[in-house]
Amino acid sequence: MTHRSLPRRAARLTAGVGVAALALTGCLGSDENATSADDGSTIRVQALAGPIIEALDVVARAYEDENPGVTVQLESLSNDAARQPNVATLTSSSAPDIGFTQIDSGVYQTLVEAGDLEPLEDVWNEADLENRYPEAAQGGVVFNGVPHAVLFAYTLAPVVLYNAEMFDELGIQVPEDRDMSVDQFLEIVDALDDAGVEGLGVGGNTSYHLHHLAMGLLGGAATDAEMEQYLTNYSPEVDQTVDYSTGPYMDVVLTLVEWNEAGVFPNGMLSQDYTQAESAFVAGQSGMFLGGSWTPGELTNDLSVEFEVDWFRAPSTTGQGNQLQLFSGDMFVIPTGAQNIDEAKSFLEFAMAPEQQASLVRTGTLLPIVTDVPDDALAELNPLTASIVEDAATNGSIEMWGPMLPIEIGQEFGVRQYQSLMAGTTTPEEVARAFDEALAALRNE
Repeated sequence: MTHRSLPRRAARLTAGVGVAALALTGCLGSDENATSADDGSTIRVQALAGPIIEALDVVARAYEDENPGVTVQLESLSNDAARQPNVATLTSSSAPDIGFTQIDSGVYQTLVEAGDLEPLEDVWNEADLENRYPEAAQGGVVFNGVPHAVLFAYTLAPVVLYNAEMFDELGIQVPEDRDMSVDQFLEIVDALDDAGVEGLGVGGNTSYHLHHLAMGLLGGAATDAEMEQYLTNYSPEVDQTVDYSTGPYMDVVLTLVEWNEAGVFPNGMLSQDYTQAESAFVAGQSGMFLGGSWTPGELTNDLSVEFEVDWFRAPSTTGQGNQLQLFSGDMFVIPTGAQNIDEAKSFLEFAMAPEQQASLVRTGTLLPIVTDVPDDALAELNPLTASIVEDAATNGSIEMWGPMLPIEIGQEFGVRQYQSLMAGTTTPEEVARAFDEALAALRNE
């Protein structure tokens, strides 16, 4: 299998470690150690369509300005194309110089174990990434002590965004500390229903959205020790003390069924994707939408939302409160078959300079992963995104459950289970059993 050699780190992430954007102290860095690309070369760079390629375009133009005669050619990838189909692209004779992947897709693990990616120790050393990345973000990309990828950004999720003006009109109050019990949440859904408004918008047909809801509920149901188990116990090297058929995970799947039956989700949720659910929220058809740190930028920049938006954390089934979860798995790699390896490394070093990472802030959707972006750049965050980042810094965050797990038990596996659960073709017990069986198979390898 493809995941065993990748070290894992599961820990509660505190303000100074897990949330890069608010631990940002220090001076603007310099990229003077980065090597320059040869004149006349073209560097082909894959990037995920949307905010990532938009942010990278700014970096690419700056790199061209500093390296006359060099062209950075960006190649857009859809979310689907960036996953398993990209293995064939990155190992082909026409592989790009820099590839894009996400840790939850399994592509990175597959390519590293097959020897199809260049080690990037020199890039990490030149850009001082070991000291500039949050410690908790590094484990997933270091393979037997050697990094084969450069992390680009991080996100925080899930958050429940709500129409603050509608809530005010209906007399719906949200706790100031943003913690929400299940009972409080269901009272909100009832109040919205009485006003003829749908409840929580979720893209049930999107490959991650239902899992984001489940992971949010799990974070508010599990203790620290239980959450660490769910993040690490797929490895036979970890003593297993928690399974899926008992304890907090069963609370999650039972809650999903109860919410589905109680009309928490809009009609046709399973046929909607993320974009459709978000558009329905903007149109006032639903009072809430499940999003993340990237969503405020989408709402204000792309969708021109006309009402005030605020947010709270995913409800806690136990009343213990909840924390946001951090994902730092957007990565750039260099295939061994790339035509311009030295130039590709030069570009990655340049892209990780503080002044280039600062350009991510201007997208309104991405957060820079390095810890030395200057404070004046962070001041450009829109207020809603800034409040999400501040919450993670103040209350801590946890490593995101699902995307950081092996694909056999990870996010897409979970979404398939939840879709069947919501469609009524499987039961909570069968979903939990499927997770336990996948877990046992991983532990028995």
